[in-house]
Amino acid sequence: MDGMDIIDLTNHHWPSASYSTQVVINGFCYQIGASSADQVLCIQDYFSPYAADDKKATSSFPYKSIRVVSDPGAYLHAKSIVSHFEISGIVKHHPDTEYLCYEAVECKIYSTRSGYDHMIFDHLDGRYTIFLSSSDDPESPKPALRLLRELVVSRLEATNGITVHGSAATCGKRGYIFVGSSGSGKTTCAAALAMRNEGRFLSGDRSVISLGNGSPRLYGWPMAINIGHGALSILLRSANIDLPSNFRNSYFDTCLRNEDGKFDLGDKNKFAFTPVEFKNLLNINFCPMCELDAIFFPNLVPSDQPFAHMTRLSTTDIVSRVMKEARIGPKSGHGYGLVSRDYDVCRHAEKISAALLNVFSSIPGYDLRISFKQMEFFLCGDLDFADFLNREVAGD
Repeated sequence: MDGMDIIDLTNHHWPSASYSTQVVINGFCYQIGASSADQVLCIQDYFSPYAADDKKATSSFPYKSIRVVSDPGAYLHAKSIVSHFEISGIVKHHPDTEYLCYEAVECKIYSTRSGYDHMIFDHLDGRYTIFLSSSDDPESPKPALRLLRELVVSRLEATNGITVHGSAATCGKRGYIFVGSSGSGKTTCAAALAMRNEGRFLSGDRSVISLGNGSPRLYGWPMAINIGHGALSILLRSANIDLPSNFRNSYFDTCLRNEDGKFDLGDKNKFAFTPVEFKNLLNINFCPMCELDAIFFPNLVPSDQPFAHMTRLSTTDIVSRVMKEARIGPKSGHGYGLVSRDYDVCRHAEKISAALLNVFSSIPGYDLRISFKQMEFFLCGDLDFADFLNREVAGD
């Protein structure tokens, strides 16, 4: 097998997409084509809430293009071609997926070593072809979704952006990010802001802080939105929402229905939603980007006593905490994935740390300790969460 086999195989499948969609986000256009409607619907479920509000595409010509081939025969053909190449490395793109890497003249090739079997061909010209081993596996939409998300985020990171473990939302013209480990209440805080009249939701678990010229900005990260059952119950009650008996969500359907077929909100730790599901369920609006006005490190406490305390943090303390929750280098959980970074990791970390010190010398940061009972009061009472945060930030 020679290089022409790769060219012939991928060129044969590029014109054959039966379904396609374009995602315009952060000023760039991404095109996705697939032989299965489910692939396109999955992309839309995660990206459409962000893209719908972003009309500033620099060009209608795609910045990057992805073609998904759901043909087991094509997958086996691709596997046969790659078997003649030497392994050049290993990439852990996600906790449940690891790739063997191969390099040819025309492309880079990634073949799964663990996780759902598929292959990704990076043609080095802005085009990517994904060959799936099957089309009916529940995991089959993930490769395209994760690749597209990596393309969007890596472009932001390459222009002085840093991805942090944080949820973000706006209230009026103010943009706030809530940074912390899993279970600290990040998503609950962001959702509480977004559910107000002028609020918008950016991200539920990871956000990008842009540290370039001008005012620092926050960018959403299109991924599943996870929220604890206690917090979700409060949000639903505050909006007078009850989950309908015919509500369809793959996570709910498999995990959260009891023997009577009704939803059980008390037995599982967290629920997972696509951005579209989250938007529709809570009737909230999304936005792809906003300016950064303050950063909070929340601790949502499961207590029946109402209390909320905010403590102003020093600049060095803020930066130290952000760096602990940042995606920098191969030891940061997801590593660097499938999209190459054209910079030295250690020098990049030093540059980011210096940029953060500069940013948070003028942008305040706070410890935020708040009880479930107080959050319920904020959502259902006269004083809402946005008013509380705005008042404290303005007071400083």
